[in-house]
Amino acid sequence: MIFKKFLLQSLLVTGAIYLSVVLLFVVLDDYGLFFKDNRKIYTAENERTSKYLFTYNYIPSYFNGLLLGPSLGDQIDTSLLNGYKIFNLSMNGANTTELYILLNNVLKQEHQIKVIILTLHEYVTETSGRKTSHMVPQEYYASFSSIDAVKLQIRKLIVSQGLARNYFNESGYMNMNLAKTINGGKPTPLMLVSPEIVTPGFEVDENAMKDLENIIELAHGNDIALMGYFHPDPYSLYDGNRAQNEAYKSRVKAMFFREDLVIDFNTDAFDFFRKDNSNFMDGSHLSYKGEDFIIEHLNKALKMLSDNKALK
Repeated sequence: MIFKKFLLQSLLVTGAIYLSVVLLFVVLDDYGLFFKDNRKIYTAENERTSKYLFTYNYIPSYFNGLLLGPSLGDQIDTSLLNGYKIFNLSMNGANTTELYILLNNVLKQEHQIKVIILTLHEYVTETSGRKTSHMVPQEYYASFSSIDAVKLQIRKLIVSQGLARNYFNESGYMNMNLAKTINGGKPTPLMLVSPEIVTPGFEVDENAMKDLENIIELAHGNDIALMGYFHPDPYSLYDGNRAQNEAYKSRVKAMFFREDLVIDFNTDAFDFFRKDNSNFMDGSHLSYKGEDFIIEHLNKALKMLSDNKALK
């Protein structure tokens, strides 16, 4: 009897502690899952979990535009884009399968998405399938009882005490230049190198190409204005594999409708930008200066997209 009583008390105490922890995380609502208020949202180091969970409530409730891409799009500060409130739903290392999962989950909710911007680059179609075990429905229920939830609280505390820097903002932008500085020293502008060495070509995963097509069809099927832009590559890298790059662009462009807007930053008109290595912090990612240039042109394109939509 004593053992049974002890066991029952232990179970009750354990259950009470667990329920208290769950209630605490529900109240904290770090991923904006439960409440519709303007609490500060923090993108954790586990970007896939954070941004996936944002798709349930936070993004559909507060944003009417999305930017989707790999790390090349992740470093575009969408809070600086005009005309729409755009969340940067790009992810470091993302492919089109993962981007489709995110977009589909946003559009399954009661949303107000009016425009989608796609960062186009061969990187997103080199692989298909989820790259990790994250971004699954089970994470919704684990968000207030998992190790990741605890790690997020620890990270927030460290940042709040000035012991670490947060390189995400509330619009999903990842300050890659800052992250590079913190994690690997000062970013070094791209140096001129032999194209034969740095442009070996790339593989295209057909399933990933199908997922890219699915993303575009999902936007069209939901009557959402669509813009795509081909991320600028440094001139020496792009030119060293020009034939394959041009063929890839043609194939991707064919997926878009005539009313969509597609910007190609790898044309002769932008050679001045791509030949200036100070616009890049490495062989693909942009420097702060490069980011500002792309944002300026995306703003012009968004105005054009809005004007065209208003004329219809």
